Amino acid sequence: MKKKLPEFANFSDYMMFDALKEGVLFIAQYIDTDFARDIMSQIGWLDANLPKGQDVKVIITCDGGEVFAGLAIYDSLVKLKETRAVNIMVAGLAASMAAIVLQAGTLRIATPNSRLLIHEVRQFKIGEERPSDMKEEAAEMSKVSKILADILSKSTGRDSEEIERIWNKRDVWMSPEEALEFGLIDRIEP
Repeated sequence: MKKKLPEFANFSDYMMFDALKEGVLFIAQYIDTDFARDIMSQIGWLDANLPKGQDVKVIITCDGGEVFAGLAIYDSLVKLKETRAVNIMVAGLAASMAAIVLQAGTLRIATPNSRLLIHEVRQFKIGEERPSDMKEEAAEMSKVSKILADILSKSTGRDSEEIERIWNKRDVWMSPEEALEFGLIDRIEP
């Protein structure tokens, strides 16, 4: 009996499902909890359905997003590396949390015209807050910033304090060549 293909809202969704069956995953939108859930489900599907030993290719073009959603994707890709290589390519932009997700790759690649951005944790909040709340949130943001700096330290070989000093001064935009020198990627290819 022939399996019925799932219904798709548009051609792009169909093409992404077709690519997923070949081991290709796309991170191409703002990273939030809903998107992280979808990506984590796709990672689980890949691990369960791809032949053992088949590499997974992740293509990133993303302007970043929510820290904990990004960390969920990062952790899921790191777990996937236990059973297969996970090669991640930046095509266009890997900014903020997308640059952190990139660090989960077995091989981290950037296309020649891509850009990468790292920066310290930020928060955007509207509403009333007590000073004591703000102090607690600042302390938590510092802890999360340390987690991200440690991830970058592990993948780049740089000291996490050095990374924090760099990004505390400014947003750090990089060309592929600069990202290669910094250690955010392993190579540049078209």
